[in-house]
Amino acid sequence: YLLACRDLYEDYSSRDVQLCLCNPNITVMQKLVDGGLVKLIGEKYMFVSTYDAVQACLHELEEAELLEGADVEAPAVEEAM
Repeated sequence: YLLACRDLYEDYSSRDVQLCLCNPNITVMQKLVDGGLVKLIGEKYMFVSTYDAVQACLHELEEAELLEGADVEAPAVEEAM
C-alpha cells in the first residue's frame, strides 16, 4: 500500500500535480507517518475532509492566478515538514 502511494505521488509530481489525501483514519494516518509519506507529500496536503482539500486547492489556484496576472513568478510550494 505504501509503495503504491509513493509511486502515485512520484508519478503525479513528475506531471506537476499535487497529491492530497482526505480523511485517513487514525490507523492509516499512523502508517503514512511511519512510512514517511506524510513528510514526502507534505502535512499541508493532508485533510480531514474532501471539502477542506478542495477549498485549500482553490485558494492556492486563486493565489497562483493573481500572481500570474501581476506578472510575478509564483513561489515554490513548500512542504510543511
